[in-house]
Amino acid sequence: MSSIEAHQHDIDFAAMLCSRVCHDMANSILALSAGLEFLEESDDPDMQQEATGLLKSSTEKITARLQYARLAYGASGSAGAELDLRQVSEVLDDIAKFEKPEFVWDIPLILLEKNKAKILLNIANIALGCLPRGGKIYVKMTEDPFQLALVATGKMVKIQEETLQALLGVNTDVQSNVYNIQSAYTAKLIEMVGVKLNVERTDTELTMTIS
Repeated sequence: MSSIEAHQHDIDFAAMLCSRVCHDMANSILALSAGLEFLEESDDPDMQQEATGLLKSSTEKITARLQYARLAYGASGSAGAELDLRQVSEVLDDIAKFEKPEFVWDIPLILLEKNKAKILLNIANIALGCLPRGGKIYVKMTEDPFQLALVATGKMVKIQEETLQALLGVNTDVQSNVYNIQSAYTAKLIEMVGVKLNVERTDTELTMTIS
């Protein structure tokens, strides 16, 4: 790969990751706009109450997603090389409030090296998307040695094959679409940390183990 091609590759990767962040918040922002229009156009108390509720829920969802993106993709304040796992679990619980699954935590409440914490953030969010009918995501982690296991269980477990291939580092085409870019990003984090991912799945359970 030439220098120009390498730069283009990096730019395309960054652009698609930005698109993913926008995609995750687009519906809530549109709902926020709709709520403001209701408030401006209607004098009916019931409509105004409904619009206020829509504004509140949309704002909470946008805030949760922004906090998540800051930790999962961003520099996380750039003030240190570690993230507090209390904050990590709280941010994931906040985004799970707007989804059907819920997290069950078994992790040490410690400071963890940033890239390892980012792996947890991204793997957990991918697991959320694999339970369209709801369920539970059991998360267990040890620090030394670093081992992370997520077990997603529910009535239906669904993961797209191209997303799985990107997560395993098999699909290197990072321009595929906005849905699997997070998996490609996570695969890079896993490679940087020097650990390996194993995935097992059935119709009702998905297990992702990193060690």
